[in-house]
Formats: sequence, C-alpha cells, structure tokens
Amino acid sequence: MLLVVAEESGEDAVVSQEAHIVAKEPEGPRGDSPLSPQERDSYPNLILLCLAHHKIVDDDEAHWTVGRLEEMKRQHEEHVETAMTPDGRQKFADELLYATAALEMERKADFASWSSWTSGLLQPTPNLFESELNRLEELRSWLYTRPWQGPFQTLKKGSRTAAGSLMIWP
Repeated sequence: MLLVVAEESGEDAVVSQEAHIVAKEPEGPRGDSPLSPQERDSYPNLILLCLAHHKIVDDDEAHWTVGRLEEMKRQHEEHVETAMTPDGRQKFADELLYATAALEMERKADFASWSSWTSGLLQPTPNLFESELNRLEELRSWLYTRPWQGPFQTLKKGSRTAAGSLMIWP
C-alpha cells in the first residue's frame, strides 16, 4: 500500500508506504515472532510510514521495537478517531471491514496461484480439481455470510449456480 498525492504538475508523488511492525518474513526487521504469515500481513501488524522513516525504523530494530511501533500506531489511531465525526467513524469502520474482507478473499481464492489452478477452465472440456471446487464453494459461502453494508448489500442475496458441463476431478 502506498499513499500517493497528486502534485501541482499533475504527477503523482509517493509520500508514504505500508510497513510491517513484525516483518513479513521471519528474517526481516522484528521478524522473530510467532505470528502466522496471514497475521504478519493483516491490518493490526501494518503501519503507514513516510519513505524516510520506513527505512529508519527498519534499520534500527533496537530502538523501533514491536511494542514501540504498536503504541505509536495506537496513539495515532486514537488521535484520528477523536478528530472524526460520527459519519467519518462509520465510513472508516466500513472501509476497514471491506479491506479486511478483501484481504481474506484474496487468501481464500488463492489469487497468488490463480493462473495455475484456473488453467483447466480454459480447456475444450473445462475441468477443475475437486479440492479447488470445494475451496471456491467455501469462498462463496464465506462471501455471502459477511456483514456487507451500504452498496454491497446485494452480496447478501447471492445464489448457488449449477456447475453445468464443468468436469470435476477428484
């Protein structure tokens, strides 16, 4: 994630970037942690830092500890929340809900391996391993049970569709 602002020239400028409190990888800064890979890449472990401070924080682990960064994030979020209007707080809560759901959907759909596991669908006789179909069914069920609000209300009304002529491999 990057925070980008438009310059007067019309060009975009990156002014901050997503940083991990506990490193994404175990060998990274502050990476010695029992957090799972999913927890390492989830909102509670992320903080937005300017480009210069991202480097400073990662280069000085002794000073910028997990506890210190978590406290810094907590204080900033508390400050922002007290400055928000009730409508702003609701909008932020909705956006956080959707962002968290999008990350979980990405994990459940296995977008990282999308090309390999969907390649069978492009064959003259489309095919899919049963394990993938089951995973997609779990994703569909998960999507339809989320507490969608606002413009995403229609997701609550989802329906199951037949597999048609799709060949399922055990």
